[in-house]
Amino acid sequence: MNKIIIPFLMVLIWSGCKEQVQLADAYGNFEADEWLIYPEAPGKLLSFSPNEGDLLKKNQLLGVVDTSALTLQREQVKASISAIYAKKQTAGPEISLLQKRKDVLLSERQRVAGLLRDSVATQKQMDDVNNKLAVLEQQIKVAQEKVEIANKSIFAQVNPLRKQIDIINDRIRKAKIYAPTRGRVTQKFVNAGEMVAPQIPLIKLAKMDTLYLRAYFSGNQYAQLKLDQVVNVHIDPDKTYQGRVTWISEEAEFTPKIVQTKEERVNLTYAVKIAIPNDGVLKIGMPGEVWLNGRQTESEQQEKK
Repeated sequence: MNKIIIPFLMVLIWSGCKEQVQLADAYGNFEADEWLIYPEAPGKLLSFSPNEGDLLKKNQLLGVVDTSALTLQREQVKASISAIYAKKQTAGPEISLLQKRKDVLLSERQRVAGLLRDSVATQKQMDDVNNKLAVLEQQIKVAQEKVEIANKSIFAQVNPLRKQIDIINDRIRKAKIYAPTRGRVTQKFVNAGEMVAPQIPLIKLAKMDTLYLRAYFSGNQYAQLKLDQVVNVHIDPDKTYQGRVTWISEEAEFTPKIVQTKEERVNLTYAVKIAIPNDGVLKIGMPGEVWLNGRQTESEQQEKK
């Protein structure tokens, strides 16, 4: 009798366990938004502080490229500007002489005006003095304009040089390397002392505040998905997160070998990205499971079908 009861009990236990088996709607791995950080200026990397695993702040200074050559170039341009200003012309001596002659004519006009009042001088004498003053004033004006034209030609050489200084200052500013956003260093490609160029990446930075589970759903699940849909994501039996669907592929693709589905494997699946706020537990590459309607036993799923 016991030989009959024991196998029967084992069958019941196996059936009960089978009903508790919970199968996810989709499986995938976590990924993050990542940036490759490039230098904007070529040269020798004088300092570079980040290491793999470091958590960087936005706009944090990471390193500096050597700018000694740029500094010397800037000083050379400044010296050229000073040399140009040294060529500045002035009409001081010539105008000073003309001004003295003008003062003499003004005194002469005052004397002739007195004589004209006493009827000793004639109006022609007064007109001659005024004509001489008008000619002298025109000479002074011409001398001033001549100097201004010459100086404009000289100073026109300064503006391009000032633009060169602005360009050099911009290149010096770009020699400082900053973190574009808050994130964690996942890869480091160079060290201080190496030569760098704008096409050579320095580090890879991952934004860890929010991770994305890239999961794959079979075709018969595709209709149940929509943007901003809230789903449950499990990384182990005791850790559950709520995620939000941020992207749904419009094209089917072949099922990756690592992907499992609750049905038998199908030839085509649809990729979906689910955003999950990271509490520090989630890591890039960690596997995750997605339930659209919470955990269910296999028998409950069969009843719904």
